[in-house]
Amino acid sequence: MGVYVAEHGTFRIEFVLKGERYTKRIKTNKKWLAEKRETEWKKLLAGNVDGDCYDYTVAQIYERLLKSYGKGLPVDQQKASLEGAQQRWDKRLQKKFGHMKAMDVTGDHLEAYQDWCQRNEQDIWSTEIEKTLSAATINRDLSALGRAFQLAVQKKKIPSAPYWSKLDESGPRKGFVNEEQYGNLVQHAHDLWLRVLLALGYTYGCRRGELLALRVWQIDMDDRVISIEADQTKNGEGRQAVMTQEVYDVLVHAVAGKGPNDFLISRANASEPVLDFRGAWDTLCNAAGMPWLLFHDLRRSAIRNMMRHGISQSVAMVLSGHKTVSVFQRYNIVDLSTIREAAKRIEQGAERDREVISKKAARKESHQKSHQYAPKLVQQDGAGKKQSVVN
Repeated sequence: MGVYVAEHGTFRIEFVLKGERYTKRIKTNKKWLAEKRETEWKKLLAGNVDGDCYDYTVAQIYERLLKSYGKGLPVDQQKASLEGAQQRWDKRLQKKFGHMKAMDVTGDHLEAYQDWCQRNEQDIWSTEIEKTLSAATINRDLSALGRAFQLAVQKKKIPSAPYWSKLDESGPRKGFVNEEQYGNLVQHAHDLWLRVLLALGYTYGCRRGELLALRVWQIDMDDRVISIEADQTKNGEGRQAVMTQEVYDVLVHAVAGKGPNDFLISRANASEPVLDFRGAWDTLCNAAGMPWLLFHDLRRSAIRNMMRHGISQSVAMVLSGHKTVSVFQRYNIVDLSTIREAAKRIEQGAERDREVISKKAARKESHQKSHQYAPKLVQQDGAGKKQSVVN
């Protein structure tokens, strides 16, 4: 047992651990490196890490990630998550890490990937990206890769995952629509299912995946209540919303002729959901003169409107499905008109304070004058002499 020369440029490691015999070839011509690898390998095996950990490639652990992606989410969200992770691998990650062993990847490699994406030039592998990527996109790429490593660590396939620092991202997107723009979108939305998406997205700030997963049985037209189940939400918590008149009017037509298990938002066939409406959305926004608009901007608009209409933050968070205040505040975008209204309220409040101060000063002055001109009362003792003067 020990380290033996197998052939030129390789060493063979052999040892017995916990009653099992292990053999592995190491591609190196340095015996000290082979002995070091033997020590590391024994430690890993003692910690129940897979004995083949040095052989796993990044491609293999990422494939394991793809197989587990989106489990526990609604079907449409599983598909979207899987597609996004697959695209990140196919477009960029595979070019940099597909050929590497998972155990060889370090934080330096991940930081080099950040530089590669930002330089927009050829690298040592002669691969080239189409354009310089945003910090957010690069962070999402490495987050997906990081999840693959963490999953491999949890399954004892590798002992540890590399660490890297995320790039600083720009502030939250500030796209939103006002009432006039929303009305313009409604006028150009000729399909009923698209009209439903607009009404629910703009009124309650529902997420795209939540709306597409809704079934007719979740729409109570008698009590005018919409129920979103826990397994349909991003935060895993169900919630309800009461219909406004506009929402009620459009849902009356959306549920007509459908069975309880039919999808609320569907095209011609009620049993098939709308999974991708990007083409229809682009057509609608271009027709309405807002080609920049994203569907997610309706969510930002709904949250801003709720806060401007005096709805408490806690209630607004329930309606929109936000779990943390920090994320909610990123959506609670304050526009210039709101700032002007705040300035007007500050001005009005200051004016009220000045009026109160002025009234107090006037009362004080009036009180002092009344004492100044009040008749003096002279008290006399029993002999008729002046004793004291009292105002």
